[in-house]
Amino acid sequence: MIIKYSQIIHSPVIEIKNQSRLGIVEELVLQKSNLNILAATVKIYPLLPVRKVVTSDDIVEIAKEAVIVQNEDSISEIKENVRITEALKGNAKGVGQKVVTKSGKYLGRVFDYTVESSACALVSIYIKYLISVRIISRAAIIDFDKDKIVVEDDFETIKASVLAETQTA
Repeated sequence: MIIKYSQIIHSPVIEIKNQSRLGIVEELVLQKSNLNILAATVKIYPLLPVRKVVTSDDIVEIAKEAVIVQNEDSISEIKENVRITEALKGNAKGVGQKVVTKSGKYLGRVFDYTVESSACALVSIYIKYLISVRIISRAAIIDFDKDKIVVEDDFETIKASVLAETQTA
């Protein structure tokens, strides 16, 4: 199932074992190398809010209503996982990052994206610049870092040429 980032954020984290709510999804952390979800940060409210993490390996399912984990042990301290700590330092969130083409043309900023829930994989990014909105496929993304996301120069031309080829065939 394809789900928008905006539907996942602030949804509850539910454990299967006791069927109880463990916390709320605060942020998704993307893995730069393959554009998959590496983890979700979770706010837990015993008395004061505590920020912990659940890795994509511990996520049973991402649904529109909740992120489901096996049990309370699926959630751990952020500092216990070096990869996640580094990814958070690198600000690998996706939302808010500027998007430019390979040649440097500014396209806008990411305001949402979609993920495939069973694979925890990025599908597309939603970009807004002034009043225009674009949806760019994962296949057009060349580079992803804390400062910007770089996409192919001809990502729109590719779509147009594929469409022209299918109409002539």
